[in-house]
Order: sequence, then C-alpha cells, then structure tokens
Amino acid sequence: MKKKRIHELLSWVWLIAVLMMWFVFLWKHVDNILDSDMSGELLLGKIMNEKNCFLTDSWFYSTEIRILNIQLIFKLVFSFFSDWHVVRCVSGILWIVMVLCSFYYLLCQMECKKLFSYIAPIFILNFFGGFYSLILAGLYYSPHLCVSFITIGLILHFARTQNKYVRTTIFACACVLALLAGMGGLRLIINPELFTE
Repeated sequence: MKKKRIHELLSWVWLIAVLMMWFVFLWKHVDNILDSDMSGELLLGKIMNEKNCFLTDSWFYSTEIRILNIQLIFKLVFSFFSDWHVVRCVSGILWIVMVLCSFYYLLCQMECKKLFSYIAPIFILNFFGGFYSLILAGLYYSPHLCVSFITIGLILHFARTQNKYVRTTIFACACVLALLAGMGGLRLIINPELFTE
C-alpha cells in the first residue's frame, strides 16, 4: 500500500516537472516557433482585449468564426500583461492545463481518475507530427480536445446520474457547450486534418 502511494506521488511530481519543463521550453523558444497563423491568433486576442469584446467585426478568419477558440485565453491574458512574449507563454500553459483538466473530468466519469497522473504527461511530451504543431505549439486544436473530453464526460455523467436536478444541469451544460462549439462551424466538431497529418 505504501509503495503504491509512493508511485502515485512520484507520478504527480513527474507531471508537475513536465509542465514546468514545457513552460521553460515555451519561454525560451516560442519566438522561434511562431508563424503567421499563431501570430494572427495573438493579434485577434489583442484586438478583442482592446475592444473589450468576445466577438469582433474587424477580424475575418479564412474558414470559420472565432467563438470558442484560443483567442479567448489570449484576450484574458492580455488583460494582465502587455508583453506579447509573456502572453503567448502564459496562454500556452493555460491551454495545456485546460486540456488536462477536461481530460481529468473525462477520466473521473470513466471511474479511472487514478490513471490521470500517469497518462497526462504523455499529452505534454508528445512532440510527434501534428500533435506538437496543432496542440502544443500552435494551440489551434486545444479547444477541440477540451470540447471532446468534456462532451464525452457529460454524456457518461448524465448516464450514471439518477438525480433529476443533476441530470437537468448536465443536459443544460451539454446544450450550451454544443451551441458554442457549433457556432464556430463544423470544424470545431469534425477535424479531418487531424487524421491526414
């Protein structure tokens, strides 16, 4: 029993260490990995912060409306920091933490939350192909992962719960999430790019 607790503790220490390493990597190298798409998302967050809005008519993304997407965190972080480098690094960490939190919620609903600290570092250490460029570095599909994990978690939560009020709350949350995700276009729900990398 004691050995098992030591393993669990070490897995949490490893997860925190991996998060810190990722933050140091971002802090030192984010300027070298930024491209025009990543910079454009930062710019949108800056515009939204200056206009104090969540939607703007002065920005047009090529294929979709920016609703439930990464600019929301950029906007929030721009409220506290003016340095673009700091905003990009802090936002990158916040998005990864949100992915991990939504994954934790899913594991809770699957009744295997003890696996979280063992599996979660894999998300951050996955430097291969599309995952690195689309999730870790670019952050583009971080909201998509969050929506997917939370949606499946809500379905499982709804199926397991018998309490009428809890079921109503879960159903309402699922409807709001579906509405917000759907307002951004089908690409927030269906991403063929993830399977063609």
